[in-house]
Amino acid sequence: MNYEEIIAREIIDRFGLNAKTLSVWSYRGKIPDKYFKEGYKPPQKTESESQLQLLRDLKKILNCDSINKSAMARQCKIKEQKLPDFLLGKTVLTDDESLSLKKAINKIRLEVRSILDDLSVNRLKSEQTQKKIKDLYNRKEIHFYSVMKKDDEVYSKINAAVINRRVFPTEYCSTIEKYLFDFFIELSL
Repeated sequence: MNYEEIIAREIIDRFGLNAKTLSVWSYRGKIPDKYFKEGYKPPQKTESESQLQLLRDLKKILNCDSINKSAMARQCKIKEQKLPDFLLGKTVLTDDESLSLKKAINKIRLEVRSILDDLSVNRLKSEQTQKKIKDLYNRKEIHFYSVMKKDDEVYSKINAAVINRRVFPTEYCSTIEKYLFDFFIELSL
């Protein structure tokens, strides 16, 4: 709808929006249509302590270099700009969005845990373990180079093994295990 100050003020009052919204709508020359749809409810701020703790944990995890925020947002069907805004405190995630992020992070944690279990019995030579590492390497939601603590030597060996189908660097098994364990701890909710 085209901007009309009287209507804009009514909407701001009805939905409890920030007063600065008036100047934004005035500048744009329109009021977003979503406020005129029947049954529209703005996202509610979470009040429960457990939900607030989840949001704090998500913020901590998403601030890690190892997480690709834009790919994580796409995976969880969240608007791409919403995660950076959430990290800056400009917006709040809905319950559905935070649960979707939690599920995605837990899925990655389970994959890392499975690799760690295999590595603990020194099975880097196992094709199954190598496939799991390749799958983790190819996940768009993480920056594998950061997971490997930006260790060029280890990363380049894994990169060569994954991309060029070379032999996995078994001599780095303990280092890979340590880096993955650190990443596993970073993902703790």
